[in-house]
Amino acid sequence: MAKRIIQIKVAIVMVMTLFMYNQCGNPYQSKPTELQFTDNSQSVSVLGSIDSVKAFEDSVWQITRSRCIACHSTQRPTHAHSDPKVAHDAVIDSYKVNFSNLASSRIVAKIRDENHGCWSDCSANSNEMLEAVQYWADKIVEIEGEYSGGDDGTGGTDGSGGYTEVPESVDVFEDTVYQLTRQRCVGCHNNTSPRHANDDVVVAHDAVEDNGLVNFDDIGLSRLVTRLSVDAHQCWNADCAASALEMEAAIEAWQAGMNIKTDPTNSSDPMTTSESDTVTNEINGSAQTATATISAGGGTITSPFVFTGGADGYLWAPTGTGNNYSAGADGVGLAEYTFNVPTAGTYKMSGVVEATPNNNDSFYIAVDGENFFDWQIPPSNTFSMQEVSSGSGGANKQWSLSAGAHTLVVKQREDGTKVKYFTVYPASQDSPNLGPEEALLSYNVSAILGINEQVTFQVKVKIFDDYSYKFWDPELITTDSNIRVKNIQLLINGYYNPQHSAYTIIDKVVTPGNSSLATHALLALKDQGESIDRISFKFEILQVID
Repeated sequence: MAKRIIQIKVAIVMVMTLFMYNQCGNPYQSKPTELQFTDNSQSVSVLGSIDSVKAFEDSVWQITRSRCIACHSTQRPTHAHSDPKVAHDAVIDSYKVNFSNLASSRIVAKIRDENHGCWSDCSANSNEMLEAVQYWADKIVEIEGEYSGGDDGTGGTDGSGGYTEVPESVDVFEDTVYQLTRQRCVGCHNNTSPRHANDDVVVAHDAVEDNGLVNFDDIGLSRLVTRLSVDAHQCWNADCAASALEMEAAIEAWQAGMNIKTDPTNSSDPMTTSESDTVTNEINGSAQTATATISAGGGTITSPFVFTGGADGYLWAPTGTGNNYSAGADGVGLAEYTFNVPTAGTYKMSGVVEATPNNNDSFYIAVDGENFFDWQIPPSNTFSMQEVSSGSGGANKQWSLSAGAHTLVVKQREDGTKVKYFTVYPASQDSPNLGPEEALLSYNVSAILGINEQVTFQVKVKIFDDYSYKFWDPELITTDSNIRVKNIQLLINGYYNPQHSAYTIIDKVVTPGNSSLATHALLALKDQGESIDRISFKFEILQVID
C-alpha cells in the first residue's frame, strides 16, 4: 500500500499529546495518524529525514533491538531490523505509532493491552516504550521547527501551515469493508482472530492488513473474497458468488478511496516473478493423486532395519550392517506394510529415497507375496521421488490390484539405502513426484525473457517446521533455448531476507536437456505464516544465450 503520511503541526502534536494523558477508556479510539509534507518543493518530510531516524534510533529502536529482535528483525513489522532506517520506516509504514495520541500507538498498546512480548512487568514495559515514543515525538517537534520555513509561522504558502490532509486508510475502511464485516461477520470475528469485525474499527482494520486478508494488486484473490467464492465460508446470499462480489466491491471502494496504486505483476521489478498463492493453498492445490501413501515407519520392522523416527524419518539398514545379495536370505532387515486401494486396477509405486553413490543403492521389494525383485535406485546424496523399477535399468513395475487391502514388503539388500515413504497411484497417471504436504510452485518467466517460447521456473516447497519452509529442486524448463540464470532471491510477501541466500550462488546456463539449477535445499523463515505467506523469486540475470 502506498505511503500516505500526513505531517501534523507542532501545535496539534503538543495539544493532542497533552489531551492523551487525560483520556480514559479505549486507547484505540484515536485513529493512527499518517504523516507527510505537501509536495511543496521547498518542504522536507520530517519522518523521512535522517534526523527522525536518528531520534528513533536513540529511543524506540533501543528497545525493539533488545526486546523484539527474536521475531521482528526479519518478521513484519521489522521494527527490530538491524538497519535503524528499515526499522524506522517499518513503524511508520505499518502505522505503529500515533503522534496525535502517543498512548494509543500500536507499538505501546500491544504491550500494555495485549501483554505482547513483555520482558518483565507489562505495565512498566509499556510505559518504557511510551517514554521512548515521547522522546521521538519531542524530537520531531524540534525538527519540524527547523524544516517548516515561512516567516509567518505557517511553514508553507498554502495558508494551512504547509500540510495537506489525505484520507486515512482506517476512515475509508470504516465506510467500505467494515460495513460488511460488522454486518455479516461480527458473530465470530468480533473477538475471534482475525478480528476484522471488531467493535474497534482500528483493531478491525489492522486485523485485515496484518493478516494479509486483502490483495490490492488482485482484489479477486483477497482472502476476504476467496473465503466466500472458493471456501463458501459463511456466505450471506444463497449464491456465495454474490456475497463474494459484494466483498470485492467493498474492497474496490476502499482502494479507490485511498487512491491505492496497483501493480498487476506484484512487483515493479521486471526481473521478479508473479507471486504464488498462499503456501497453504498451494499445498492444498497440489493434493496428490496418490491412491495410498505408506510411511516407512508405519509397518512391522525387523532388525537390522531401523526407522529414525520423526516427521522427516526414514527406514534403512545402517551403514556397516552388511549387504545381502540373496533375495531368499533370512535374518536380514525386513519391513512389512499394509495399504488399501479403493477400486480394482493397475497401479504403480514411487518412493522417496536416498541412495548414495558408493553402491548403497538398492532394496528388495515384493507386493502381495510375489517373488522379491531388486529395486536399483539412481544414486544421489539427497532424498528424491523415484519410481519403483525391477533390476538395474529395468522398467517401472506395475501391479494389477483388487479393491481392498494389500501388502508391501521391503527387504535389506544394500546397507545405507534409505526410504521415507511410498506412494501408490494408478498406472495411467504420471508419478505424483511430490509427497504429502508438498507443493510445486511454478512461474511462467517468458515475459521476463521477452520471448514467446514457454519457459517455466519451478521449485518444490513444504512446511519444514513451525518456523520455516523448505525449498528444493529449483528448475528452469525450456524447450528450445539456452538460458543463463544467475543469483535467484527468494521473496516472501515481496521481501528478501539475506538469510535466504542459498540460491544466490547460482550462475549457470540451462539447456533443453538440463533444467536443474541446484541440488541443495533452502530453508526459509516464515514471515506471517503459511496461510498468509506468498512466494515469488527475483533474478539478477535471466537471459537467452545465443
